[in-house]
Amino acid sequence: MTFGPPRYTWTATTAREASGVLQAATDLLDAHIGTLRLSVTDGESQYETERRTPVRLEVSFDLSTAAECINAARTEALPLPEWPRADALESEPKLGKHQARGLMWDLIHQFAEEGRRMIGPKDFTTYLPRLTRSRPWVVAELQRLVADGVIEAGRSGEYLLNGGVFAVHRPEAP
Repeated sequence: MTFGPPRYTWTATTAREASGVLQAATDLLDAHIGTLRLSVTDGESQYETERRTPVRLEVSFDLSTAAECINAARTEALPLPEWPRADALESEPKLGKHQARGLMWDLIHQFAEEGRRMIGPKDFTTYLPRLTRSRPWVVAELQRLVADGVIEAGRSGEYLLNGGVFAVHRPEAP
């Protein structure tokens, strides 16, 4: 009696489904290896059977949508009570974008000179009136500095200062 080669194709559209598909594939492979071992009479171990049995497996793994969800979650800012509201900042004459970036850069440089290696939006709370900007603006600027390679993203809401960059990087002039 001959056994025709089974072929399987699964598609998953969520992380949960993908986990289930991977588990199903693993279980199916284990079942076929078990059947093969039963037909071997020389007492071969499961490890030896698995090692010598040819199997073709292709996995296409696209996490682009998951990465978009992660990035969206990281950019959503939870309002914290200690942050001044944007309308409270309107009493100060608003700095130009490049002036605000320059001031923020000076603050980051000051944090680095103090020996700090991790910073976050909370470190700019007391400076928001001087920056004439809101917390979301600070978060966006920190993310822009990550994209520019000036600082590195650390744990959620924290950024790692890259010491060697501070001597040469300044915000672009208008």
